[in-house]
Amino acid sequence: ILGVLKAGKIYVPLDPSYPKERLLKIMGNAGIKLMVCNAATLSLGEELTEILGKEYNHGGTGIISLEREIESRDNIGENLRRWDGSSENRPAYILYTSGSTGEPKGVRQTCGNVYFYAKSYIDWLGIKPEDRMTYLTAFSHDGAVVDIFSGILSGAVLCPLNIKGEWGMEEIAMWMFDMKITIYH
Repeated sequence: ILGVLKAGKIYVPLDPSYPKERLLKIMGNAGIKLMVCNAATLSLGEELTEILGKEYNHGGTGIISLEREIESRDNIGENLRRWDGSSENRPAYILYTSGSTGEPKGVRQTCGNVYFYAKSYIDWLGIKPEDRMTYLTAFSHDGAVVDIFSGILSGAVLCPLNIKGEWGMEEIAMWMFDMKITIYH
């Protein structure tokens, strides 16, 4: 996310658990030119970009594999700077909802909106760098934005947990205890 924003681009989160047809509609509608995938989603990304090019007459979508990029870089920590929500009117992301028709509908948010909501959340909860926050929301949902950027802007640690599995309340409570969670959202 930070790399996309630093490059002055807009990120569009795609949930790999969504049906391929929905992902293709989102990609086509958003005009996605580059996908960033990890090892677990790379084959799906390759399949989607191939279909998008053939069946949707899309101009072409490149793919970046995070693992390959990290392995090929000696100085990956260079040129880092803090993202502070600057360029407040510049779009930051587009999230797709199902809308009232069931068709994907993109909702765009600006850097200023992201910064405002994250900063408000930080202030409301008094989030500090020593905090450890849960990150339970799917990447493609609005709630994830507040968690991710509140963690980034406050310096708190984000502790992700995929709760789609066999997690019951006892397991989640034990995980929170083990992770020393101070903020649950």
